[in-house]
Order: sequence, then structure tokens, then C-alpha cells
Amino acid sequence: WLIPPSPVDWAVTGSMAAPLVLQQDRATGLTCVIMARPQDCFVVSAPYNMEPPEDGVAGHHSTYLSLFGTDLKAGETARAYLRAVIGKLAPAQAVERYHEFLKSCPAPATQPAVGR
Repeated sequence: WLIPPSPVDWAVTGSMAAPLVLQQDRATGLTCVIMARPQDCFVVSAPYNMEPPEDGVAGHHSTYLSLFGTDLKAGETARAYLRAVIGKLAPAQAVERYHEFLKSCPAPATQPAVGR
């Protein structure tokens, strides 16, 4: 992450229970929730909440889901399941939507969904 030109100095801050990101506009309550199946996403990169922003990470609103976590050979394909939900949602509602999303996805494979 530090190979120039690196736009952000990323830091590993801890483990999360699930690949679920919530960003909310406090003035309007409008919320964006981005989610993935745990077996499809091995890293979530997002800014943390700091007011006022004291560094280059807290001040932006980008979100990255790193998918698959494996190399693909020529001709192989991979599939990941993701969902974005936008609306006026409380954090508990975002977690409910995440559980609904997981129930709607195909049964997880024992290995990443890679095939020919």
C-alpha cells in the first residue's frame, strides 16, 4: 500500500466481524451500506471516523472491498456476491440487511468460487 503514488497511508486497525461498511450523512440521515459474503472478501479498506480529520485517512469517504484472495489462472473465472443499500438506516437496520443478504446468496462453497 505504500508503493508510490500511494494516495493514502493505510493502517491495519483491527479485525471486523463481517465485511460490512456503513457511511452516513448526519445532516440528512442518508446511509450507504456496502456488504459482501465473508468468504468472498478478505479485506475492507475504509476511513475511520475522526472529527475534525487530523490526517489523510479520516478525511475521505472511499471504500474498498478486496475480493477473492487467490490467484486465477488464464481462463479461470471467479464470482463474488456484493450488495449496496442506500436509504435512511440505523446501524442495527444495516446489520439486519446484511443477514438478509447472506440468506439470499447461494450456499457458500468450501473454497473460493473459482472455476473454468
